[in-house]
Amino acid sequence: MLIALLAVMGLVAWVVLLTRLTVPPKQALAGGRAMLEHRRVLAVVAHPDDADWWIAGTLRRFVEEGAEVMLVVASNGEKGPNRNGAQNLAEARKEEQRAAQQVIGYQRLLFLEMPDREVVKQPDFASRIHEIAREFKPTLLITFDPRHPELPYLHPDHEGVGRVVREWW
Repeated sequence: MLIALLAVMGLVAWVVLLTRLTVPPKQALAGGRAMLEHRRVLAVVAHPDDADWWIAGTLRRFVEEGAEVMLVVASNGEKGPNRNGAQNLAEARKEEQRAAQQVIGYQRLLFLEMPDREVVKQPDFASRIHEIAREFKPTLLITFDPRHPELPYLHPDHEGVGRVVREWW
């Protein structure tokens, strides 16, 4: 009974720590307004649908504010779950990402087509991202934060993409 009580208390403490505000609301709003002043936004994600899950609203807002937005997708996600029975999962996921682009409105979409679950093992990943950034000249970069991985985003490609991109940025 004592162990169960301690486990529940630990879980509650963990949830409270995860959901606490990290900055005061006024400061967060001011930071958000300042962030929207960027005019060239580069987002780098690991798989098709990553942007849709985590940053679609943000990318849409940048587009609405007049920014040029480029999304780079490192892998085609071919090892992910095939929930719709696609004959070619990689192509299906790319097509879904193109459809999302039409809804969200970002102007550029680039697939690097690296192997799923092995993106950071590719010797040219960092150099390709660097070259893309050099040509696009973003004023803001959005990617995964490798320092704070949390469910449901625990995935070797998510952490790895964030780590590699942050190392050179």
